[in-house]
Amino acid sequence: MLLFWISLAIVLLLLSGLTIYFLSVFREEKKRTLAGKNDSLLYAKELREREKERTAKKTASGSIRRIFGFVLDAVLAFLSALFLLSLADKTINSFDLPFQTAVIATGSMSEKNPKNEYLFANDLDDQLQVNDWIGLRKVNSLDEIQVYDIISYVNDDGLEIVHRVVEKEEGYLRTRGDANESTDSMKITLKDVVGVYTGFRIPKIGILVFFAQSNYGILAFVSVFYLLVLYEILSVRNQRAAEIRIQFLDSKVLQLDNFTLISESGTLFFRKTSFLYDDEKTKDGDTLLQTDQQETILPESDYKQWKTN
Repeated sequence: MLLFWISLAIVLLLLSGLTIYFLSVFREEKKRTLAGKNDSLLYAKELREREKERTAKKTASGSIRRIFGFVLDAVLAFLSALFLLSLADKTINSFDLPFQTAVIATGSMSEKNPKNEYLFANDLDDQLQVNDWIGLRKVNSLDEIQVYDIISYVNDDGLEIVHRVVEKEEGYLRTRGDANESTDSMKITLKDVVGVYTGFRIPKIGILVFFAQSNYGILAFVSVFYLLVLYEILSVRNQRAAEIRIQFLDSKVLQLDNFTLISESGTLFFRKTSFLYDDEKTKDGDTLLQTDQQETILPESDYKQWKTN
């Protein structure tokens, strides 16, 4: 337990450091956007998006953004599903419900041992692999269990075992793992039985269920989920800053046939319906809008406008 508390302290320190880093990076990027430092690059991307909408052609940058957004959403969905799955497993097994679940922990049911001839004679091909997550049906009497059913029971050591019934006597059962050569010694009574295998099985996900239910799994889930949500929130805020700046630039250039936009991020040349972006960085200074008639220094966008929108 001490190791977990040490791990928790380290994770909290890392999360604090990453939070400060993300806030600093995104805040600086937002300030640069509102100050016009990225105007040429920002508007070049906007022009590409508008051109894409007109021509219905996908741009590489747009595709990358969509893929990244999809991956981020997929990760969030996967983490949420995993958390709900582990929560469901824990909840189902904590109450006296008609259905239970179990995770296969060993390979004793993973294959047919050639010495277990009954497996071949009866075409018993429902073997279970390590880390399979399975569904169980609760029974109220041993009469509901047949020879060759797969059951889960708690042995004398308090361990949950999933094996196949090979003997049924008055008041008790005997089981054997399909991969084992010998029958289990325990005489299983009704009070020992957790449930009968229903055929419901999700392969290999059991290891994730085990991990998600552990203290380390919960810590990892919460940490990753927090960072993804933080990144998403900060990205949305910066996107809003970019939209405010684009609205400002639109108000300056939409009526122009020709213009050149110079900022720290590079130079954007616009001639009627075509444009060219030169990403060669310019020296620090004011953002300039050049037309055939004049050269104008573009001011910063109103931060209060960004904050209230």
